[in-house]
Amino acid sequence: MSDPSSEIDPRLEPFILITEVDRGDRLGDAIFRRKFGQPVPDFGHHILALYRQDELNWIPVTYVKYWEHGEVMLSGGACTDGRVLRAMSVEEQAAVRESGGILVSAMRYAEQRFSADKPGTFGYCGDARAWEVFDQVGYERLDHPHLIVRWHNRPGSERIADLIAEISKLGAF
Repeated sequence: MSDPSSEIDPRLEPFILITEVDRGDRLGDAIFRRKFGQPVPDFGHHILALYRQDELNWIPVTYVKYWEHGEVMLSGGACTDGRVLRAMSVEEQAAVRESGGILVSAMRYAEQRFSADKPGTFGYCGDARAWEVFDQVGYERLDHPHLIVRWHNRPGSERIADLIAEISKLGAF
């Protein structure tokens, strides 16, 4: 049985599809470049939320990246194209707000898909708006200005300290 937190909110289901794509540069690059000013990295898992504009057209609206680092996962590069959100109908925009946002659903999808058998997923969070999303997905703040984690299989306190020290050395990711 799947984790109910990984399923897309039923309010989004009629017009949002969340999926992994092999080539993030093909569908996620424009969103990523607009947010971060550089191309999508060519490694890891590329998660996209696609918006159903009409019967034949699906447009990328949200991108997030997950990748393995030793025994844990890392999450980064999360971004949503506000232009696509503004192009949605008033009813669709309301459904997005009421659901907590498309990025929340995309991250829940990825957490369930890639991280369930890992001790946890680490993120690097630099602003309050991003924290709102991470918080809804189950991340917790650490004793570090930007490092956060969502524990799946919480290890003992000594291993937690080792993992946090190891990930802290990466800097922003």
